[in-house]
Amino acid sequence: MPHQILRLVKELKKEKPEKADAIIWLQGDRYDRAMKVFNLFKGGFAPKILISGNSKLETRRGEDHINLEAMVEWLKKKGIGPDKILFDSNSFNTKDQARNSLKLAKRLNWKKIILVGSLYYQPRAFLTFLKESKRIGWKGKLINQPAQLNLNKIASSRDKKAKELIPQEIIKVIKYGINEINGKRVYLKPLTAKQATKRYCSWINDPEVNRWLVVKSTTVEKLRKYIKEKNSDQNCLLLGIFLNENGKHIGNVKLEPIEFDKKKAMLGIMIGEKSCWGQGLGSEAVRLLSDFAFKELGLKEIYLGVDPENKRGIKFYERLGFEYVGTRTIKVPYEGKIIEVTEYGMSIFAK
Repeated sequence: MPHQILRLVKELKKEKPEKADAIIWLQGDRYDRAMKVFNLFKGGFAPKILISGNSKLETRRGEDHINLEAMVEWLKKKGIGPDKILFDSNSFNTKDQARNSLKLAKRLNWKKIILVGSLYYQPRAFLTFLKESKRIGWKGKLINQPAQLNLNKIASSRDKKAKELIPQEIIKVIKYGINEINGKRVYLKPLTAKQATKRYCSWINDPEVNRWLVVKSTTVEKLRKYIKEKNSDQNCLLLGIFLNENGKHIGNVKLEPIEFDKKKAMLGIMIGEKSCWGQGLGSEAVRLLSDFAFKELGLKEIYLGVDPENKRGIKFYERLGFEYVGTRTIKVPYEGKIIEVTEYGMSIFAK
């Protein structure tokens, strides 16, 4: 099981309620969070309830939420008047909810707000609100009151047990830019459109760099699209590799696909900056991501494929602890077509 988020879950679970200016009911998991909101309101902990979300219900696979109108109707049936309920109907993710809720809190001069999410989700909500409060300059207090759901049960609107959703929450924390994965000489963080530069393009278009890559050419626009697609894929974690000394982007490392049910993922790495070759920076990046995958995501195996002719690459992975598991032919998408690639399969396993 993941460590960091579980520790935070335990801490947030123990947090006591306090008097506040408003209770934020974060849309998600249907009515699982509703009774917590109601009990806090009836207990006199806040005079207002802010419902944050949207009614377009642009949900992801494995989710089935209720709209804002249904949430309001539930509160009304519990005897809570419409004058006590506020709306944020323009939030399509947690970052939107944090931004819109905190802008309202700042405008109304709220000093304290209570966040109500589901237990497995509360750490991401809290960390996102915390980061956004610093960004917009809201200096109030965030009070965590997660709905105390059993982590061994399937959350409403989901298709997995709550504890099985925690690794995906950790990936979202990384993708939101809340946390970085830090090493001695490099750190890993999500790519944004800002990193889709001509210099990045030059790596992919360089025959020395792309020799063992499937993709042999690209453009800035294609890179922007690629980064956006990978960041929106729940089963992919694409991270840039950056130098600690100056923040320079030198390459990428990723896990894709991440098969949470099988507790394994495929790894890929590219050091595009040729001046950084041969310095062990790629090795450090792979170790950082592997440790993160095993310790925080709870994975048991990381695997990859190497061209059988890439003897240097095979030795590189062997030094990192990867073992040969067999040669296979796989089909991969390339420029709108499916091509067959023979690869030297290697894996490393959690200890």
